[in-house]
This record gives sequence, C-alpha cells and structure tokens, in this order.
Amino acid sequence: MRIKLPVLSRVCGILFILLSISTFTTYGADRTHIDWLSSGFPKQITDQVTGLKLQFNYDRHERPYRIVSSDGETKRTWQYTYSATVRGGKAMAKVALPRVIKDKAVAKKVSSGAENVNAQSALRAKLSGLEKAQQNAARVREMPDGRIRYYEAERAARNPGPTRGSSYVTEYNPANGNVKSWNEAYDQAGNVNRVHPKMINGQTINSQHYPPTARELGLQ
Repeated sequence: MRIKLPVLSRVCGILFILLSISTFTTYGADRTHIDWLSSGFPKQITDQVTGLKLQFNYDRHERPYRIVSSDGETKRTWQYTYSATVRGGKAMAKVALPRVIKDKAVAKKVSSGAENVNAQSALRAKLSGLEKAQQNAARVREMPDGRIRYYEAERAARNPGPTRGSSYVTEYNPANGNVKSWNEAYDQAGNVNRVHPKMINGQTINSQHYPPTARELGLQ
C-alpha cells in the first residue's frame, strides 16, 4: 500500500486514537485519563485503576513512531517503520506494521506508604508532624549522618527531683524520609536521662519510658 505522506500521517494518527481509546474505555471511560498533544493526538493514556499506561511518540510528520506500554511489572516498546520513495516527483511512503523492539520486566514500585486509608492517614500525620516540628523548633541539631532533630522548648518538671524538665523531639532522616518523635527528659546537668517514644512515620507509639518509671515498674 502506497499513500502520500500527509494522508498517511493523519490516517495512522486517527487509527491510533480510536484503537487506544476504545481499548481503554472498554473498562470504563470514567477511569481513563488521556493527555493530548496540541495537534489532537494522544500523548499518554492511563487506566487509573489498573495503572496500565500507553505512551506515544510521533515523528516530524505526526506519524506514530514509537509506543510504550507499562503496567508496573512489564514494559513493552513497539516501533513503526516508514520507507519513503519518490514516484513522478512526488514523495510516497510505505508503512510497516509495528514490531516489538523491547520487552522486559521492570522493577516493582516501592511502596509509597499511601496504598490504603490507614496508610494515608499516617502519611498525613507524618508530614504535618514534621511541618509543625520545623515551625515550633526552639533549636535544631544536625547529626553526623545527616539526620535532623527539631527540639521544642524545654518544659520544666512539675516536681523537684533529679529531672529538671523535658522536650519533645522530632527527627527527620532525609536519606529515607523517616520521621520519628519522642519526649526526652533531662537531669540537672542537661543530660538525657529518660526517653518516651511517641511516633514513627505518623503511627502513634504506645510504649513505656526508657528506662521505665517507678509507676511502670509497679513501685508506685
């Protein structure tokens, strides 16, 4: 089949739009998202439920050139080939059906920690806790390995004794995104003498003090 270049471009483009959209909307148009080029051809089509994604590349004649499909586990690339000829002084083109040029498994996505309602709630608590700590920090300490600790203003102890007060501490690790919070108490010299874990990545921790208090040991 030999067709003039401009006609071939439009025909291929229209066929791809119809084929791609009809394939995706078989599962439900409400879950299909399409990114369009200014020329009216699809740039990317995504099924928002399954994660299946098609990406389109076009040559300078707006002809489909390469298509990449991915579902998060496998990735396949098709490529069209066009051979140009000249007949009677007019440019002609012959199109070949697309062939697979790359077919491989891809690494599974690392969990973002937001796949369900509980995880989303924890993620919000984690981020808001870190933001609050940064805003309310009385002092900031950067550890040798890059972790950053935000200290709230020290609170005086309610009763006289070996502990002079305590401070709420939030630690952020830029290397892995982890956020931890705890309350640490200080002796009269300013050394940490007790720690009470409070939160890890938005999850509230119900834990004893370290070392345990007299009440936790059953002595009071």
